[in-house]
Amino acid sequence: VMPMMPHYFLWGLAGTTSLFLWNSPILWRRVLSKAWLVSIGLLSITFWYLGAQAYGRDVAFIESEMVATSRWIEEYTEPDVLIGAHDIGALGYFGGRRILDMAGLVSPEVIPFIRDEAQIDKWLTKENADYLVTFPSWYSELTKGLETVYQTGGKYSQAFDGENMVVYRWRLRIR
Repeated sequence: VMPMMPHYFLWGLAGTTSLFLWNSPILWRRVLSKAWLVSIGLLSITFWYLGAQAYGRDVAFIESEMVATSRWIEEYTEPDVLIGAHDIGALGYFGGRRILDMAGLVSPEVIPFIRDEAQIDKWLTKENADYLVTFPSWYSELTKGLETVYQTGGKYSQAFDGENMVVYRWRLRIR
């Protein structure tokens, strides 16, 4: 659907402009056409403004949590480690380490037991993961008893009643 979106937008714009009756002999149609145009303009400006704010918040959150964690992984872990993580976007780009994807995007074998913490525990152990990267509440049972080796201090997540991303040591886990 994504490649077709520009076409849908153009068709929608063409259909909307056909509703404008600038030269109508009827006064209320001309006034309504102008009111529509002003309304669309004001709504567009409002949505762009709100969208820009949301985008800014999202970027700040991603930078202070996912990217910061990924850069820490790259700088402070050995190059041959294996990282288990749920959110792999920034980690895959900035981390420079092998990843076990707990969401199944690049590790599809996890899909049958996605979000089953007991099964994920077995899988990470079987695959010899060295670290687990996640937000603590996403896998509250899985993270119990694990040593925290890094936690972001990102203020944006906490400002939205969230939590900071944590890197746990998996290999030396307490069983």
